[in-house]
Amino acid sequence: MFPNNRQELLYHGHFDEALNHFTALSTTFPQDPKPSFFLALTYRWLTRIEPDSKSFQEHFEQTARNTIALAQTILQKEPRNGEVLLYIGAMYGYRAEYWYFLKNRWNSAYNDAIRMRENLDKVKDVPPLY
Repeated sequence: MFPNNRQELLYHGHFDEALNHFTALSTTFPQDPKPSFFLALTYRWLTRIEPDSKSFQEHFEQTARNTIALAQTILQKEPRNGEVLLYIGAMYGYRAEYWYFLKNRWNSAYNDAIRMRENLDKVKDVPPLY
């Protein structure tokens, strides 16, 4: 079964297709943090499957940094952008989990968990989009 929703590529284990799709979206929409987020998430899943892969680790760390930087740029102009707050909060959460479980970097995990919570708490004050 090939998923219709491209995010479902991750859940069905189609990692090569997910990497190709989210890389292409990141290139097409370089200022949007969403494609970068899903690209980072794909690499995080791959680091779970192959935890010793330095390449997957480096790609995850780089795309996580990129996602956060893109989101921060948008939030400087639109601090109440709920969608971007969710993506940056989730990225900090995935990265905290990565630091904790894979790299044993407790302080980094703690700091990212705090950032995750701060961003997700801000979402509560943003009116829903629909």
